[in-house]
Amino acid sequence: MNGCSPSRQRRAFTLVEIIIVVIILGIVSGIVIISTMPTETTSAVAAADIIARDLELARQEANGRQEALVVEFSVSSNSYSIKDTDGNVISHPVKQTTASININDEVTTGTITLVSADFGDSGQSIYFSALGEPVASDLTTPISSDSKVVVQCGDETYSVIVAPVTGRVRVQAGG
Repeated sequence: MNGCSPSRQRRAFTLVEIIIVVIILGIVSGIVIISTMPTETTSAVAAADIIARDLELARQEANGRQEALVVEFSVSSNSYSIKDTDGNVISHPVKQTTASININDEVTTGTITLVSADFGDSGQSIYFSALGEPVASDLTTPISSDSKVVVQCGDETYSVIVAPVTGRVRVQAGG
């Protein structure tokens, strides 16, 4: 024996045990930090959701005002505006500011690119009639096929699709 009574022996942590605990804590904290960091996917989905929300908002606003509205996209400046048919930007009903949106001001992580906005004969603009249905620029002819806006962040691409007749807006992965 070592001269100490068994009741008075103290057991301390060894240096190896302390190092192992520190390494485990480092790994766990690294995983937590990485999992909470925004990714390209999250940013692209957020941008697509914002555009989808604003397209739906424009559709509902056109119906509520009983007047046609247009959502005009500018791919080169990564922005869009909700306007009346006279070309005046309306007030955003939710944000209480003008409805001119730069998508990179809305999504604070990553750099979002508007890859394309294809609304058939209407080019980079989609019109909603006073009934809230998606129509061509003549404001009477219903659009005949899906229209879409494509957003990208890094390698991640998402499409915002507006269905003909109903104006249903949905987001899907890919361009």
